[in-house]
Amino acid sequence: MPSARTQLTVREAADHLGVSQLTLMKLLEREEIPCTVVGKQRRVLLDDLIAYDTDLTERRKAGLRAATQEAAEDGSYFFVPSDTQTR
Repeated sequence: MPSARTQLTVREAADHLGVSQLTLMKLLEREEIPCTVVGKQRRVLLDDLIAYDTDLTERRKAGLRAATQEAAEDGSYFFVPSDTQTR
């Protein structure tokens, strides 16, 4: 089992989150996920990555709850459009 201080490379961290390395680099640059620089390489602590992923999941759930509540309040929760074609 990895220790709490396990450091991941950008590739490993991106794979863990299921995003591209470019997307992860943008998150690191915006300081949404903390990182350290070792030489020219960035490293991400596994704990920080897990915390980010957990927070993102909670924010998504909160958004879905809010959207569901809004749809229930305005009566559109069970509305089925007559045209379901997406393209």
